[in-house]
Amino acid sequence: MLAMPVGGLEHISWVVTASTLVTAVITPVRGKLGDLAARKSAYLASIAVFVAGSALCGASQSMTQLIAFPVVQAIGAGGIGAGAFALIGSLVPPRERGRYQGVSAAVMRSAPSAARCSAGSSPATWTGAGPSTSTCRSAWSPWCGSR
Repeated sequence: MLAMPVGGLEHISWVVTASTLVTAVITPVRGKLGDLAARKSAYLASIAVFVAGSALCGASQSMTQLIAFPVVQAIGAGGIGAGAFALIGSLVPPRERGRYQGVSAAVMRSAPSAARCSAGSSPATWTGAGPSTSTCRSAWSPWCGSR
């Protein structure tokens, strides 16, 4: 369990609640900022904030940090979500936008499931059979085995 080493299992719901709330607030704000400023630089800044938040999450030493650092990560995630579709809208011809946005949405939807399936595995422990069912916590991933 993620919160057990930092001693805050009773507060684990705050990790998800805080990051979800911040992502919901940041997405439209980032969309407006992308309209006012350069989209590419705003998108790259969102990626940098997300990566910095991810690094901070990995270095969490307390439950307070484990709640606060995903908020930083969510600020970047809100910008990435809004920025990806805005960039597709400005770079891809209208006739092909649906295809590109569909692929982008599919990747955004499947990435969390794939991440859950690969959690705790490394290339050194792979046997060629793929991720084990013990590392898969997602009910939406049929390739990871049954629950």
